[in-house]
Order: sequence, then C-alpha cells, then structure tokens
Amino acid sequence: MRIFLIANNRNISKDWVNNMNKNIKIQDDDYIVRFNCGKLLNLFNGKTTHFLFRGDKVGFQGINNDYKIENRHISKIKNNINFGVIVYTDEKKNSRIVKDIQRVEKRNNIKIKTIIPMGQSIKNLTGKSPSSGFITLLHYLKNFPKAEIYLMGFTFYNGVNNWHNFSGEINFVRGLIDKINRIKIFF
Repeated sequence: MRIFLIANNRNISKDWVNNMNKNIKIQDDDYIVRFNCGKLLNLFNGKTTHFLFRGDKVGFQGINNDYKIENRHISKIKNNINFGVIVYTDEKKNSRIVKDIQRVEKRNNIKIKTIIPMGQSIKNLTGKSPSSGFITLLHYLKNFPKAEIYLMGFTFYNGVNNWHNFSGEINFVRGLIDKINRIKIFF
C-alpha cells in the first residue's frame, strides 16, 4: 500500500506534475490524500481518495462560512472520497466542533469518517502549530505501519517559519527518513 500526501503548493511546475503523472502509476489500494483547499489537482488527474479539512477557531480550512466545500472538483467527486478533519485534541469533544462537523456533513451530503487529533505532543515536536501535512504524515505513519508514504510537492516552504515551523518540520521528517525507509519526498 502507498499513501500519497499532496501538498497545497501553488509553485510546483507543470513539468514536474507531468513527470509525476507519467512515471507514477496509481494502484487500486493507493491512498491519494489532499488537504484544506486541495491544490495541485492536476497531479494524478484530480484523483482523490481522502480529503482532510483542518479545524481552527472559526471553522474548517477548505469550508466556506456557509459550511460548503470550497473546492468545486472535490464537491463533484465527493461520493468517492473518505472525508476527515484535523482538530486539536481538546476540541475533539467541543460542542462547536461537533456541530460544525454536522453542518458540513449536512450541507455537502457527506460523512466525516476520520478525526485526526492534534495534541500538544505534536505541537511540541516543532514548537509551533504543525502543518496539516506534518500532522497527517504522523497519523499515517502510526496507523499504517507497513505503508510507503510519498510526500508530493512538499517543499516545507523552503524552511521559512511563519505560523508553522517549516524548518523544524523538514528536520524532523529528515530524521524519520534516516530511521525508517518508507517515506519518500518528491518536489
């Protein structure tokens, strides 16, 4: 089994995408995971098996104020996607989050099947709020111990630290790559 985590990176060249589409053949048991707004839809011709929205203090990234999925492509193929949310552990049982999940489900006629908790221990790894890709990588490493994981288009903002500590995240991921042989980065 392979899990492809697709970055929200607008700066990936068409040549890179075409090369990946040409050289990586998707298999039936592969997961293709996109996040939040779901960029890089031209990668793997928009195929998406899993889509994760990140919860924050005002709602979910990738969901508008009317609880509607922002990405039209994802809205069109929603019946073939396993949806999930990433939330802080202490918010997992928060009534606002629960109600927001219910509103998203009803408004989009979907079922949120996966809740990925982001606890303080994950935040402590880099000292700042971790990115959706970083959280999801750790989730799949833990829950799918035999899967190969491909980080597609992850540049970690070239180590720039803003609301996320991308230099800390890339250093942590490089350490993981040195310890285990099932993470690949393509960018």
